[in-house]
Amino acid sequence: AVTSLPIPSPGSMVINFLLDILFPKNCFGCGAYGSLLCDVCISKIDFHPIQKCGYCNQPAIGGATHSRCKSGGGIDGIWAAGVYQNQFKKAIITLKYKWIDELASILIAGVGNHLPEMFRSSDLIIPIPITAQRLRWRGYNQSELLAQHLSKLLQIPLDCDSLIRVKSGIPQANIRIRMQRLKNIDNTTFQVVAKSKTEKAFKGKNIILVDDITTTGTTLIQAARQLKRNGADQVWGLVLAR
Repeated sequence: AVTSLPIPSPGSMVINFLLDILFPKNCFGCGAYGSLLCDVCISKIDFHPIQKCGYCNQPAIGGATHSRCKSGGGIDGIWAAGVYQNQFKKAIITLKYKWIDELASILIAGVGNHLPEMFRSSDLIIPIPITAQRLRWRGYNQSELLAQHLSKLLQIPLDCDSLIRVKSGIPQANIRIRMQRLKNIDNTTFQVVAKSKTEKAFKGKNIILVDDITTTGTTLIQAARQLKRNGADQVWGLVLAR
């Protein structure tokens, strides 16, 4: 049997027409009309960057943490989809400071074609949280937007409530010196909520931590430590770019 497609109502057609006029969609890369990031510009993004250890920032196979670097129940690896430059950088910055859910969807769809197979067998996806204060100021969490689309793509459960951020330092992107970045986040930054501790929500789970970009890896490492302390088996970071 052939399923007929729903016919848009005249009202929705008018609204979409007005939105296209008021907020035209132009590609960040080339300016072409029709999409926030066109297929041609997506094809130019290097989705095969050199993967690095989250601790020492040296090359590592698949982004896996070097055995010599593992300490304190931290992260098992950090996989970056691309390099933080050119139109990819511009798209990520726009996603971070403006509410563009469609852009999050486009970026995750592009990343999805290059994901390592190991991520598809994970048990849970958790976005890096932001503080309640920053959430009120910005109005949304860009990492949560990305995690939502990744959850749909991989059909893996999403948990946006169990890991919280209780301390906010200077935004990592505003700190250029590596040692200052490392000092900006400590073990008190993230907490697991009491209910999740009681219910052992992470016990034995393989978890994907999602963020937009990583620099020193400190944010992901400290979040992973909290998850490991609460029973997680493996924790990998997945970011758009480094």
